[in-house]
Amino acid sequence: MQSEYVEDPSDWKSTQNIIAELFPESDRHGKFFVEAGALDGQTLSKTLYLEKKYGWTGLLVEPNPHLFKKLSELGRNAWLAPYCLSPKDEITHEVMEYMYQEGNPIVGITGGIAKQGLFRKIIQKGVELMETGFSGAEHHKASVMCYPLHTLLDDIGNRS
Repeated sequence: MQSEYVEDPSDWKSTQNIIAELFPESDRHGKFFVEAGALDGQTLSKTLYLEKKYGWTGLLVEPNPHLFKKLSELGRNAWLAPYCLSPKDEITHEVMEYMYQEGNPIVGITGGIAKQGLFRKIIQKGVELMETGFSGAEHHKASVMCYPLHTLLDDIGNRS
């Protein structure tokens, strides 16, 4: 994948600028990334740029089952995890609410897991906006497992 040209998808080439700031030219290749909320593996993905431009590999985490299916068909050079990241140091089982529309992965960006409080209201409002703003988008709920990041990194043998 490294030989393919890919444009930095970030505003003002911020990914490119951050990499230049953090790593000297001689040390930009072969690094490891984690992308939580990988969507379909292409849309808005800054890690796809890192993978193709610099030969990075990593962990792509996406709990939305519709988007994970698309992600798994893409052939990224990364480990894939159909989970969410747990904010606790334990594995939890949660219900995720999200919108989905075939061919429009951006619709799924409003989804999430929240049982109560302000974040729950934000998710509900996002789902409402997507229902009215995108004809054909459907509301879904999915049962998902949430793992601490260190557990996933341990499982793939890369905790550094």
